[in-house]
Amino acid sequence: MRTLIDEMFDMVGVADHLKDHATRTKPAVSYRDLKEEGYEFLMVLPGLPKDEIEIETKGRTLRVAYQRPPDTKAKINYGSFDRVWTLPNDADLEGVEAQHVDGILTIRVPRLASVVQTRVIAIR
Repeated sequence: MRTLIDEMFDMVGVADHLKDHATRTKPAVSYRDLKEEGYEFLMVLPGLPKDEIEIETKGRTLRVAYQRPPDTKAKINYGSFDRVWTLPNDADLEGVEAQHVDGILTIRVPRLASVVQTRVIAIR
């Protein structure tokens, strides 16, 4: 039996926000195509130590994950997360670099040099 208070929370959208805990534990991500330079991923991860963040490539995918230790309390209430993106065919998986500064994780994926080259085709 629903109460009047439950219905009020539904009207203002609070119930939807609280109902899916998994979406609240996913960090914000920004993706940019840097044209010839490659691709950049920015993740907001305040309070997470860089040595506990996993970054890996497998096939054409980039994976960023964090497993929150069960016996510690983080400054920011992130739970565990696992994010995976499929990278474009021109991504240079050997050149991926990552930095974690002031709670911002920056991952740069360069483009393969052979794919970046432009060739002008003459019309006959």
